[in-house]
Amino acid sequence: ALYFWDMLLNPEHQNAVPEVSIGLLARAYSCYALAYFELHKRAYEGNPVEVDPVIPADVFFLPTHHVPDHALANKLLYMAADYADAAVCNSLVSPVVLQIASWIIRIGERDGLDPRKSNEYGRFVQLWRAEEDRTKEWRKVQQKMAAKVARARNAYVCAAQGCRIEGSKKKSLMRCAGKCPAERKPHYCSKECQKKVSTCPASCI
Repeated sequence: ALYFWDMLLNPEHQNAVPEVSIGLLARAYSCYALAYFELHKRAYEGNPVEVDPVIPADVFFLPTHHVPDHALANKLLYMAADYADAAVCNSLVSPVVLQIASWIIRIGERDGLDPRKSNEYGRFVQLWRAEEDRTKEWRKVQQKMAAKVARARNAYVCAAQGCRIEGSKKKSLMRCAGKCPAERKPHYCSKECQKKVSTCPASCI
């Protein structure tokens, strides 16, 4: 697959594809990012790939040994970030692009570093901007969801004592069929939890 994607991205490839559209180019960058991200994890774990004898392993930096190679893993992660950034520059923010950005940030947090400000990874401006925008969107969704649950907590949390299962939607849990008012009607994650409640909950009173 790397060989064929290289035909799209590398104008010096012997079988280079001429006049590649922006959309196809962006998807190729994203696929390349995914491939190198997976190869990064394989190199880190010492999980080699089966190499096509026609394609030299050193051309695509493939992990070929059953021994963890952290130097190669770091190189492959950098390449994944490079292609992810290129995908964003071509207007494609795919799930793997965000996954790679988050992965690098978590590694940095583990090591007490901020890769977004490092000399090595700091140049991926578009990648970090996309990750920041997505994080802001996610926080807004979480805040909106928290406010919704707070307004009608009984509709999102199983009423069985000690269960603590929550639903992201009102339809996620089963609603009590009793005569209690709708705004106080308890919900349950399963029939088993409903059976655990021997008396009408306080929310029904």
